[in-house]
Amino acid sequence: MKHFYCIILFGLLFTNTLKAQCFIPGSEDCPTATLLMSPEELNGNWCSTYSSKASGAIPLCPHGGGPHNTLWWSFVSGGGPVTITIDLNNLTVNGTGIQFGIWTNCEFNQSVHCEPNCVGPVHRVINLVTEPCQTYYLFTDGCSGDEGDVIFSVEGGNGTCETGEISEINAEPSKKINVCANVSNEFFASEIKRPNLHYEWTLNKQKLQSKTRKINHKFVTPGTYTLCVEAVLEASNGQSYARSNQQCSQVIVNPSGDVRDNNNFLCHEQVDPNPYKWYDQDITQSGLYRSKQISPEGCEIVKVASIQVSDKPDAIAQFYIGNHDKDYYKNTEGKLIKECNNYYEYHSRGKQQCDDYYNVYQFIPSFSTKLERTCKNNKLFYKVIVENNSCSPNKDYSIKYNYILKDLINTSAPTIKSDDLLEIKIKSDYELFLECEIVYGTEYKLLTFDMGKELIDESLYLPNAGKDVSTSRLFTNLNATNGPSGTWKKISGPGNLSFENVNNPQSKVTASVKGTYLAEWSIQIADCKYADEIKLNFGQLETERPKTKPKIIKMDGGQQIRVVPSGSTFQLDESIKLLPPYNCQWISVDGRIIGRFTVQQLKSEIQAPQTSGMYILLIDSNGNSEKIKYQVTK
Repeated sequence: MKHFYCIILFGLLFTNTLKAQCFIPGSEDCPTATLLMSPEELNGNWCSTYSSKASGAIPLCPHGGGPHNTLWWSFVSGGGPVTITIDLNNLTVNGTGIQFGIWTNCEFNQSVHCEPNCVGPVHRVINLVTEPCQTYYLFTDGCSGDEGDVIFSVEGGNGTCETGEISEINAEPSKKINVCANVSNEFFASEIKRPNLHYEWTLNKQKLQSKTRKINHKFVTPGTYTLCVEAVLEASNGQSYARSNQQCSQVIVNPSGDVRDNNNFLCHEQVDPNPYKWYDQDITQSGLYRSKQISPEGCEIVKVASIQVSDKPDAIAQFYIGNHDKDYYKNTEGKLIKECNNYYEYHSRGKQQCDDYYNVYQFIPSFSTKLERTCKNNKLFYKVIVENNSCSPNKDYSIKYNYILKDLINTSAPTIKSDDLLEIKIKSDYELFLECEIVYGTEYKLLTFDMGKELIDESLYLPNAGKDVSTSRLFTNLNATNGPSGTWKKISGPGNLSFENVNNPQSKVTASVKGTYLAEWSIQIADCKYADEIKLNFGQLETERPKTKPKIIKMDGGQQIRVVPSGSTFQLDESIKLLPPYNCQWISVDGRIIGRFTVQQLKSEIQAPQTSGMYILLIDSNGNSEKIKYQVTK
């Protein structure tokens, strides 16, 4: 029993011995750890890992681990290799072990060694290559609340940590710095590259908040001030561990202020289009202006002046109408103003002190035309479609058009002129002129433009039902031309005609019974209708119809009518005085053109219309024409 008490007494004595050797206890927070001036100051430190607080990075190491009961020691290295040996013994609670590692600061953004895994009783050697004057923060953390004894053995890292010397403020050897009041001035110290280094600035022995190498300070009151700076190495807990020499300079603050300048009056043309230059100011309008100047002491003084700018006078409108699409307005300097979508502005000295302003509005004419066929009262006319491509800043103009056609072949023919529709009675080549009466503002001009040649031939637009068809079958394909938007219909025949597409000029047509049929291909232009007929012989091949010599009937007054059977062929009358070739048209008594063809000589054979009735054969040759009346019989 006595022996048991001796053991307890020995344990208590041994524990006290251990605690006495913990001459540098760990801190429960990283920033509050006592900063040692050398890592070797930890040598032989034998402390318990007990802590009541979990602190540090989360995770505790870059690759894992978590804080439980954490202790921190910090030191500054003189640089070079450092060997830290950690011996962990006497684990209690659950024997899981500890985590340990080293960071360079308490922001935990740079780890130099870290073991996130829990280790039990251990002998661990950590080899580091340290930077001069760098701080290091070593931690231990008991896993799951484990506690034990840790012994540190350290070698290396000795050496004095110095900041180095700093030179004069703003590199000014005279230590006198001239500045100006109410201006933010920059002051700087020479650069020292050390970890954890900052600068302490004082002004008239009052500490400034900035800790950077460069500071900005604005002096409000002129005078002389003392500005000092020194470089300081400081740990995360704010403890400084090295200081440089102190540099001080006199800062001479010079006054600055406003200086009244002469007032000015400016005309509008002096500020537009280019601003008026007053010192460094661009003047465009009336106002109180200030210009910064440099005083002999190097300070900014401000020139102040009241400048009055006259209003821009109302512009006087001028109008210009060009004679053609390249006839632009020429300014006073002889330059063509080709920008006609906007008005052109210029100014010149008037009777007053300032210039008068003028706005020139150009109308540069440009037109294109095309002829369109139209119908009025079942009569064919041509309508001139004018596209106005003229250039002008606005639409405040009026144009009255007149259309003129001159016959280029029949030069003695009268000129056709109209302000609406043109009636053209004979086929020919025409020159189209566009006459324009233009009123633009205060200007008036009558211009005539040659719009080019127009070949006008109504026959080009007339429908052609194609050649007559004779087939042994009850169907065939039609082949109409000149009129793709026309319509097929049956005129006569023993049965029904079925058109596959009545609007297709090449439609297929089928007869219900064999026999001879008449079909019509017609087109509608406005309220004018033009048609051509075709004979279709289905189910049998028609033999050639014998040639016919027209019978001549003389009427009162000497008028002659020739009589021919429907569909018969005959030669042109030898009494025709025109020279070949001949452009011919069959015209019904109601004015419809039902057929057209061209023959090359007088004795050429032509075919009579398929439908009986009174017709006129219009024969045209080189602009001259003759008309012959025919009675077509069944």
